[in-house]
Amino acid sequence: MLTLPRWGKALLVIPLVATAACSLFLVLWGWWERELEVVSSAMAVLTISTPIILIVIGLLFNTNSTEKLSILSRQFLHKEITAALLGHASAQKSDSFAVNSSCASYISDYQVSAGEVFCKFRIELNVKKLNLVFWVDPARHSISLSAYNPMTAYLESFGGAEAEGYIFAKEPRASPFINDGHIGINLSRKLPEDFLTKPAERLYIAQDIALLIFSMLDTDRQRYANEQIG
Repeated sequence: MLTLPRWGKALLVIPLVATAACSLFLVLWGWWERELEVVSSAMAVLTISTPIILIVIGLLFNTNSTEKLSILSRQFLHKEITAALLGHASAQKSDSFAVNSSCASYISDYQVSAGEVFCKFRIELNVKKLNLVFWVDPARHSISLSAYNPMTAYLESFGGAEAEGYIFAKEPRASPFINDGHIGINLSRKLPEDFLTKPAERLYIAQDIALLIFSMLDTDRQRYANEQIG
């Protein structure tokens, strides 16, 4: 309801206000005409409808709705994503797992470590869309910059992400880390309507991201093991 347009909010409020106005009119008319039964019925409707109207108006026209969405954004980025990652690590009984994050406004950077391997990524969030950016070494992950195809880095993991509705950017992102040789693989997806105000939707996306990260870490573990053998 926080993200409804003004005309949508008005459509919800008008019938309630009209019901209360009619009830008030009937109370006054019944009192004037000494129709006690009408007054009693109208008062019952008015008693029930008045608090409901006040609650609905308070929810719909709350001037702090934008601030609430901002708070929910930071909660999702800083707490719920980290909780999903730690929860998945606990389920796998991974003792060497660690999550470091820094959240600023609607962008949060993470580094997830699991033994010898790690994953650096960024989440950029707005009300209707989410961007995932993974910082990778193109040489180590067999990514050609002249014929850019991010799927080659994590074929199974990214295949699952694509099935979940993520769209891959056609060009890599520049790394914010100076001279580290990394590039950013950018994935984006549309979010469900009123995503931030629905805990179940936020939990689903957070857990889905956690599963993707762990799948990528498994690939990196296998890659690391092969390098050690080689």
